[in-house]
Amino acid sequence: MAGAREQYKTLFDLAPDPIFVANQSSATIQDANDLAVETLGYSKDQLVGMELLELHPSQQAELYRRLFEQTLSEGTLRTRTLPDGSQLQFVTAEGDRIPIELHARTVAIDGEQLTFGIARDISEQIAVRERVESQRDLLDVLNQVVRHDLRNDLQIVETYTELLDDEIDEDATEYLETIQQCTRNAVEFTQTAGDLAEVIQNPEIERRPTTVRPMLIRQCEELEQMHQNAVISLADSPAEVTVLATELLESVFRNLLQNAVQHTDSDRPSVDILLETDEVNATIRIADNGRGVPDGQKTEIFGKGEKGLESDGSGLGLYLAKTLVNSYGGNIWVEDNDPTGSVFVVELPLADRE
Repeated sequence: MAGAREQYKTLFDLAPDPIFVANQSSATIQDANDLAVETLGYSKDQLVGMELLELHPSQQAELYRRLFEQTLSEGTLRTRTLPDGSQLQFVTAEGDRIPIELHARTVAIDGEQLTFGIARDISEQIAVRERVESQRDLLDVLNQVVRHDLRNDLQIVETYTELLDDEIDEDATEYLETIQQCTRNAVEFTQTAGDLAEVIQNPEIERRPTTVRPMLIRQCEELEQMHQNAVISLADSPAEVTVLATELLESVFRNLLQNAVQHTDSDRPSVDILLETDEVNATIRIADNGRGVPDGQKTEIFGKGEKGLESDGSGLGLYLAKTLVNSYGGNIWVEDNDPTGSVFVVELPLADRE
């Protein structure tokens, strides 16, 4: 064993994790590095000669024995869990439990059959995972409240203010219009916030073939209903253009179209939408006659919370649009319109190119 210790001295000294060397026939520890001593709280003399099973919860001794036998049978093992799916753990000299990931391998050295085990403390990884899961649960609750409870109440307010149109005098009309606009903005925000929450909750959602034009038509119709003074034009395009995306692509168009009519000084906001394709991509161009985006803001405007353009909004709409488009493997940017305004360009991979 002295030769083996010399051979693996560098590994023992430099390894960032506890390492154990055990006899295969007796499952007793023959050597351990300093980090193993520090982690478990035993002295080196105490560790050497202990059975491997003594380092684990006694109630699960049979499961750990089966794991050791699996290592002997297969020659190598990498796992975080026992055969029953429960977390692999060390028990320290003080009785504390440490979740670990185990890498084990059997070797023959100087005619002796040995098992090398590297045990990585994954306490922080588990803590992070649990925090993320907890945050997602809270986000799910918030999403439900925003999408349903708050949105429903706002829509009731919006409906009743519309009923008041013919019931109030001319002097109060301006105040009522302000209430209606603020309510519409709040309803739009609940939709954007809900969509963003869904993206955060499901970051690895699978892309699938998604037809573009029906989404654009629906959002144009919604925009015309909410902004009756706006002039919305959707150019003719193939009806069956499909891209690799998800149903949340419609949220991208909703936010870009709302952005187009909100950031204008014109009494008649104008929005022109063009859908084009080439061999690999579909390109959607949304042009407006608004104030435009200064060159210094053309990138920053897509940042989280970046309102820009003296907006009263949350700053989440364009951030959500960019987040979604990027997740689809596409690109989004803004150009100058001629003679005034902006053109927001969305480029997405066609579904049939892959």
